[in-house]
Amino acid sequence: MELAALAILGTGAIASTAAIIATAINKFRKVAAGSFALAAGVVPWLFFAMWHNWIPSSTILSTISIFGSGPLFLVAFFLYGLGERTPMRGVAAGASLVGMFAGIGFSAFLGGQLARME
Repeated sequence: MELAALAILGTGAIASTAAIIATAINKFRKVAAGSFALAAGVVPWLFFAMWHNWIPSSTILSTISIFGSGPLFLVAFFLYGLGERTPMRGVAAGASLVGMFAGIGFSAFLGGQLARME
């Protein structure tokens, strides 16, 4: 497997794992933050589903699948800080931060690969 493909899949997997950890560790006490985190974990895999024609592709879905994970994790991070304090919100917010950086890495690696395609 090519190193760039490994980086793309690895950052996507890290983003999905961070989404699961952020939601599970907080036991879905903050529903909005957990929903944004889970959406951010699913978004990178939309690109692969469209690439393999498992779902119909569109321009807006392609844009969201390439660039959406980082901003969604950022929204989840801020939502974990709002409202009532839950026991594990710091860990959940930290997992959201890790997911945000993984989502940004996913966008950077995938954008680099797509720019080289002919």
